[in-house]
Amino acid sequence: MSAVLLLDGGDTTCSVVVANEAYGLVAANCISPDDTWESGKPKKYQVAVSQIGDKHNLTFDINKITVHPAYDANTFANNIAIHTDYYMAWEFQL
Repeated sequence: MSAVLLLDGGDTTCSVVVANEAYGLVAANCISPDDTWESGKPKKYQVAVSQIGDKHNLTFDINKITVHPAYDANTFANNIAIHTDYYMAWEFQL
């Protein structure tokens, strides 16, 4: 299985680690600090998931992203974020 972060429906260079059907990890530098946040929800991020060798992606909206509180954009220390609160209803085996 492979997963990538989408921004406004377009590909990014950021891979996503899917932990389970509701949680995943992504590098914090993939999340723009200039996003408009409403109720803690970045509206424009999604995860596209596909099986290896499959040409079809399943896309899921991300409802919340939490960047590590000690993330330093200058040094990339603690360069991690967790995305949560979505549910992948799919036929894939994790």
